[in-house]
Amino acid sequence: MHLTTDTFELLDVLLAKRFSSLFPQGLPWDSAGIEKLLQAGFGSALNGLLKMVGEPLPTLEKTYLAQVSLVGAIIPGTDLRDANLEEANLEDANLSRSELGGVRFHEARMIWTNTRDSNMQKADLTSAAWVNGLLDLADLTEANLTGASLLRAVATEACFVQAILKDVDLTWSQLSGADFSRADLRGANLRGSNLRRANLTGADLTGANLADCLMAGAQLEGALLPPGWKDVVFEAPEA
Repeated sequence: MHLTTDTFELLDVLLAKRFSSLFPQGLPWDSAGIEKLLQAGFGSALNGLLKMVGEPLPTLEKTYLAQVSLVGAIIPGTDLRDANLEEANLEDANLSRSELGGVRFHEARMIWTNTRDSNMQKADLTSAAWVNGLLDLADLTEANLTGASLLRAVATEACFVQAILKDVDLTWSQLSGADFSRADLRGANLRGSNLRRANLTGADLTGANLADCLMAGAQLEGALLPPGWKDVVFEAPEA
C-alpha cells in the first residue's frame, strides 16, 4: 500500500495539496511512512486513512513521534514499544489493548486517553497530564509516573508493581483492586481515591495524602504509611 495525493483527495482537498507539496512521491504504508506522516502533522487524518486503507496500522515500534498530535485517534492494538511520544498530544485517543512498553510519554498531554488493558511496562510517564485517564487492567509494572497528573483516573485492577509514583496526583481516582505492591508512592496525592481491595504490600506511602480514601479490604503488609493515616481516611481496612 502506498499513500498518494489521490488518497488524500478523497479525504480533504486542502490536506491533499499539503501532502503533495511535502511528499510528491507519496509515502509507503509502513512504519517509516507513518512516522514521517505524523511528524508532518497529519495525525488528524489518521482515522480517515485507516478506514480508507482497510489495513491495520503498521508497527510504530521505536518510532520518533515527539510532539506529534494524535488527538482523537482511534488506534487500539497499536504496537508502539519503545517509541518516543514526549510532549505528544494524545487527548481523547484510544490506545486500548496496545503494546506501550518502554514508551516515553514524558510531559505528554493525555486527557481522556484510553490505554485500557494495555502493556505499559517500564513506560516513562513523568510529568504527563493524564487527567480522566482510562487505564483499568493496564500493566504499568516498573513504569515511572513521577509528577504525573492522573486526577480522576479510572485504573481499576491496573498493575503498578514496583512502579515509581512519587508526587503523582491520583485525586478522586478509581483504584479498586489495583496492585501497588512495592511501588514508590512517596508524596502521592490520593485524596478521595477508591483503594478498596488494592494491594499496597511493601509500598512506600511516606508523605502521601490519604484523606477521604476508601481502603476497605486493602492489603497493607509491610507498607510504609504516613503518621495518623487512619484518622484521615474515610474507610479504613479492618485490623
